[in-house]
Amino acid sequence: MLSIYDRHPFVFDSMTVQGLEEITHEVENGVAAQRSVITIRTALEETSVAMDALAETERSQGLSEQRFRLAFEDNMAPMLFSDSDDLAIAVNDAFCEMVGFSREELLGHDTTISPIPRTSRSRRNRTKAWSRTAPTKSATSSATCARTVRSSLRRCRARRPR
Repeated sequence: MLSIYDRHPFVFDSMTVQGLEEITHEVENGVAAQRSVITIRTALEETSVAMDALAETERSQGLSEQRFRLAFEDNMAPMLFSDSDDLAIAVNDAFCEMVGFSREELLGHDTTISPIPRTSRSRRNRTKAWSRTAPTKSATSSATCARTVRSSLRRCRARRPR
């Protein structure tokens, strides 16, 4: 607010009043522009901090994914991951060796079916064992363990808020 006073009530003519109003308007515009610059500078600083944090998060996530992938692929324990439809989406070499199938043969197949062959059969018979609709009674403890892990993962998915 700009206030100009004088003892005489009519000391300012209309031209002076108009000039003072223009000055006041210019000052208001200058103050608004300065506030805008401050707001933009603050927003840029916040964006810069957020981008740095995002880059660090992505780097950490990449490292974490790399560690997990190595732990999964190089693990001696047979491991299998399935999606919500119980289709195999990832298997490690130990699992492939345990069941006697290649990774390509296992991926995309139903994981609720026991892929463990009863004995060392021919490839054709193993494929029949894989395509059965119910697990065999002679499934090994590894198959039981794989089912346990799978059911634990399902319980975790069910508890996760969507």
